[in-house]
Amino acid sequence: MDKQAKSYIRQNYKWNFSVNALNEAFWVLSNHLASIITLLPVFVKKLGASNTVIGFIPGIAFVCIMMPGIISANHIENKPNKLAFVKKITLFERVPFLVLALSALFLAKSHPTLTIWLSIICVVFIFGTSGIIQPAWLGYIAKVTPSRKLGTYFATGNGLGALLGIGGFAFAAYLLSKYPFPYNYFWIFLCASVAVFISYWTTLLGREPDVFEKKEKTSNLDFFKELPSVLKKDKSFKHFIIVRNLQCLGSMATTFFTVYAIQNLHFQDSSAGVLSIFLAASQSVFFFIWGYIGDQKSHKLVLTAASLGLIATSALLLILNSWLSLCLVFVSLGMYYSGIGCSGLALLHKMAPPGRYPTYIALYNSLQVVSAFIAPILGGWISDVYGWRNMFWVALVFSLSGLLWLQFFVHEKRNQNESTNLVSE
Repeated sequence: MDKQAKSYIRQNYKWNFSVNALNEAFWVLSNHLASIITLLPVFVKKLGASNTVIGFIPGIAFVCIMMPGIISANHIENKPNKLAFVKKITLFERVPFLVLALSALFLAKSHPTLTIWLSIICVVFIFGTSGIIQPAWLGYIAKVTPSRKLGTYFATGNGLGALLGIGGFAFAAYLLSKYPFPYNYFWIFLCASVAVFISYWTTLLGREPDVFEKKEKTSNLDFFKELPSVLKKDKSFKHFIIVRNLQCLGSMATTFFTVYAIQNLHFQDSSAGVLSIFLAASQSVFFFIWGYIGDQKSHKLVLTAASLGLIATSALLLILNSWLSLCLVFVSLGMYYSGIGCSGLALLHKMAPPGRYPTYIALYNSLQVVSAFIAPILGGWISDVYGWRNMFWVALVFSLSGLLWLQFFVHEKRNQNESTNLVSE
């Protein structure tokens, strides 16, 4: 990287940190209000979807966000300006939020099955476009943010998003109780649309210099042939992917927590919004905690604590069946999500050789895709056929296995990406 580019990054660091954190915050808020974990499962359940179909929605979402990056990563690594690539296609992940709102208003009552399918299609577009963009977006973030501040960046953006989510979920709970179905969901999804277009506006404000990486252009065929050697050379990275696969399977129950509360514990529909507040509040608090611990101490330590949060979600429901237990479950889930969101990508950045972060992101995502896809579908099937408790037991075993694998086989490296240490404190 030449001196002019380094100077440009230093001069615009605070601006980029601010607009990118706001971008992250409003994107997180929009995803909270159209959450595939809390509100959207209840929406499609009210439309008549089975647990297996409900499980299919996050399953296909995970496939869509994890798979496309392996195709786009090679193209992105040779791009001198990665943000420009994001700006070109990001509308495809934002317009579907408005489609969700309009389908709830005009189709849900008269054509419930069609609305279920439209919801799935919207999920495909939102997460599929995100999957294509993610290596470029994170490559841009890694370029304009010091490596020692990456945890703080992820914590700030996601933590602010979770704070906004508390208000959003409180408003969602009010809408769920104030208006009849499906008009309550129209207003919720409309609010998500507003948030996602504010996020789009901040995307346009980012500043990135053109920097040509000193990397020979590789054909897509050669790029794919090279990928197995990346895993062979970096054993810790390979084991980290195994950990994430085990945790994906361990999270099979998370999609069904609100459905379980409404069906089996006879909670009101508005409880989806109330429980979501506990999730958002927990994420907000823990994001800021994990950001500090990860950057100052260890990102592996954060991931260990997050793993304990995932274990607690299933263990609590096996021990207790009450309002308190569900609140604690969502606090634990927030602890898990924030830990993965803050330190998962930061630890990955430490593992990646200079200039190869997009490739590591793409491999990291694509090699979780099978587990991420089948986990909620498997969870829905187990709960339909064998009951909720058996599904919680299976999730607990996978979650515990992930924690043990993390402890014994994943090692945290010193950062190899010197280009992200350009900005002075």
